[in-house]
Amino acid sequence: AEEGVDEIARELGMSTQITAITQQAMEGKLDFNASFTRRIGMLKGTPKAVLNAVCDRMTLSPGLLTILPVIKAKGFKTAIISGGLDIFTQRLKERYQLDYAFSNTVEIRDNVLTDNITLPIMNAANKKQTLVDLAARLNIATENIIACGDGANDLPMLEHAGTGIAWKAKPVVREKIHHQINYHGFE
Repeated sequence: AEEGVDEIARELGMSTQITAITQQAMEGKLDFNASFTRRIGMLKGTPKAVLNAVCDRMTLSPGLLTILPVIKAKGFKTAIISGGLDIFTQRLKERYQLDYAFSNTVEIRDNVLTDNITLPIMNAANKKQTLVDLAARLNIATENIIACGDGANDLPMLEHAGTGIAWKAKPVVREKIHHQINYHGFE
């Protein structure tokens, strides 16, 4: 799947500036909180209709529609733990009948994106803590957790999971995570 914030920027003709910031954050070269706040500030004023249009165009990882029913039939719980926007993750949760979605909430007022971010920002530490808390609530042992991620902000979560998978990940993630999917989707 695409990076939602980058796709909004592309729609607005601002992709060069925002994608560069996203890339640096995903590579661990920029503080995630500061980069997220900066990118959202640059997108302030975006109409909700643009957000919806971008969400409608976003694609799933190849094979995900095949594997989701299989893992759900086996009793797995599914969750998105994302440093992106809840307008995207909640829609994905509903569309694909996922069990949970955790991400960043940015206020939309008068059908326009503001720069009012609900704290805490879903950064690396909060992604891991969300995974820990969810597993505890569901009584799932750490060794039974499978997590996928691609950016530096996913590393603590991937390292905590019983099986962390670097999925088409940045080099900093591939260097640290043994299980990897680098060239294909989930098919």
